[in-house]
Amino acid sequence: MSAQLLERLLLILVLIISIGWFWREVQVRLALFLRAKPDQRFSLRPWWPRLVRFVRKVLLQEKVIRERPLVGLAHALVFWGFLLFLLVSLDHIATGFGAGFLDRSGGFGWVYVRLVAGFAVGVSVGIVGLLVRRFLL
Repeated sequence: MSAQLLERLLLILVLIISIGWFWREVQVRLALFLRAKPDQRFSLRPWWPRLVRFVRKVLLQEKVIRERPLVGLAHALVFWGFLLFLLVSLDHIATGFGAGFLDRSGGFGWVYVRLVAGFAVGVSVGIVGLLVRRFLL
C-alpha cells in the first residue's frame, strides 16, 4: 500500500469520525429543540428585518463590540477569522484528495490566503486577549 493511499484512508477515517461526532452533537441539540413548547408569538415574517438583524448582530458582531469595545473586538476577530478559515480548511481537505481549489499563485486564491493569514494574526491576538481577561484579570 502506498503512503499516499494510506494518508487518504486516514483522512477519510478522520473525516468520518469528525462528521459522526458533529452529527451526534446536532442530534442532541435537535432533540432538545423539538421537545420545547411551541412559541405562538414566533414568526419568520417579516423576514427582511430579521435578516438585517442577523447580519448586524451575528455577522458584524455589532452588539458585542458596542457593549464591550475591546473584548467585543477580540471576540469579533476570532469569529470573523474562523469564518474565513472555513474556505482554507475545505481547500486543505480537498488537497488531501488531489482536488485543492485555492490557487495560491495568483488571483482570488493569492489574495484570500493572505487575507486569512492577516486574520490568523488577529485571531491569535484576540484569543490571547480573551485568555488574559478570563484567567489573569
